[in-house]
Amino acid sequence: MSPTTMDASRPGTAAPAAPDLEAMLTRVGALSRTFATRRGPHALTDARSEAAGDLDGMVVTGSELADVDSGAARAMVAAHAQMRGLDPGPYAASLAFQRYVHRIAGLAVAVWTTERVVLDLQGATTYMLFVDRSPAVTVIPEPRIVPGAGTADLVDMIVDEHLLPVGQALHTVARLGTGNMWGNIAAGVAAATRQLSKTMPARDLLRDAEEIVGQRDRLARSGSFRVMMGADRERLMYDRNTCCRWYTSSGGKNCAWCSRLSPEERTRRFEVLIGVRPGDVPD
Repeated sequence: MSPTTMDASRPGTAAPAAPDLEAMLTRVGALSRTFATRRGPHALTDARSEAAGDLDGMVVTGSELADVDSGAARAMVAAHAQMRGLDPGPYAASLAFQRYVHRIAGLAVAVWTTERVVLDLQGATTYMLFVDRSPAVTVIPEPRIVPGAGTADLVDMIVDEHLLPVGQALHTVARLGTGNMWGNIAAGVAAATRQLSKTMPARDLLRDAEEIVGQRDRLARSGSFRVMMGADRERLMYDRNTCCRWYTSSGGKNCAWCSRLSPEERTRRFEVLIGVRPGDVPD
């Protein structure tokens, strides 16, 4: 898919905008480390230098990860499996993919919900820096906004053009399950909006999140959102219908939103996270 073919007449389309990209990405990156980017003429060279000094470091595009013959998907799973104490199979692939999704989908959703523009994150031009055996930072040598794009275009690019091909490569090399694939993509959208609800109106974010996942039935069926009153403001939370398999890793536990937990236990853990009750739970 090329951004030049996007239809500006679709529902949810934003008005044309020409933001200061440097200022915009700085603002968005300050909201969460998963939204952080490196950009500009030296970003790729600097990222490759950092990767060269890391045991399993690499810098690859989404398209390289989606190309089974490149070896990047196998390397991604093997490195993450070693970090997690797992065999390089479907569980390691799910956890590695989830980390990747949280950065790509998270950044896309954060830019859309805060700035009302779609950031170009095509697989061919978006790089990921892997350090410490894990996806770490999104690298965009030449950031640009997709003119006239809206929610449907965002999902076309992030899901169909970028993340699903990567997930399908991980299915080929490590048997990543289809449910994990779609569930992790939906969770990437949810994690971004959950983080943003710390400072933005939860009900506005709920509308955006439901519109995004509503573009694909598999995303919509992967979980459900709920607004809860936190210590000082309403917060947006998410109940997964699929499991990322974090509990299988060395020292792993169930996430607060894990489908393996009862609804009551998820509510209790959410209340801890949003400051309604004391305690400490995995986020």
